[in-house]
Amino acid sequence: MINKLHWLPVGQLDIDRSSLNHHAQPGELVRLQIWSYLLETDHGPILIDTGMPDSFIDNPDYFKSTPFEGRFIPRMTADDSIVAVLDRIGYQPDDIHAIVISHMHMDHAGGNPHFPNTPIYVQTEADAAIGNLEYAPPEFSQYIHNINNDKCCSLLFFSSH
Repeated sequence: MINKLHWLPVGQLDIDRSSLNHHAQPGELVRLQIWSYLLETDHGPILIDTGMPDSFIDNPDYFKSTPFEGRFIPRMTADDSIVAVLDRIGYQPDDIHAIVISHMHMDHAGGNPHFPNTPIYVQTEADAAIGNLEYAPPEFSQYIHNINNDKCCSLLFFSSH
């Protein structure tokens, strides 16, 4: 049973409107609030999405000199890290019973490395996203490499159908 739902603000992302709407002209940035959610359940806390990677902290130029320059601008402070956000509501990474990742975009799965002891559930289709720079920053590939070599947390795939 779900006893409580926490909405967790984990930073913001300025994104080119044309990335969200293919009918929009490129060049107009919109600011999106990035959210994670914590469900307090009878079985323990379940986190939905882990937010952006720590490499985005105080680094709006993260995508400079990449194909994404000017299209994606992370707006994140240390207080927006999933660890800091959880701490504000009384939780530590090892307290989390399970994590569900909605999809493998960098702003939804970037905090995964903070949870080496927690099962992380993702859709089977996420396999196609792994290693795709459209989905994740380069250090995310190292995180996936560590998972595949049993040096990090475990990803548990499930079908969305």
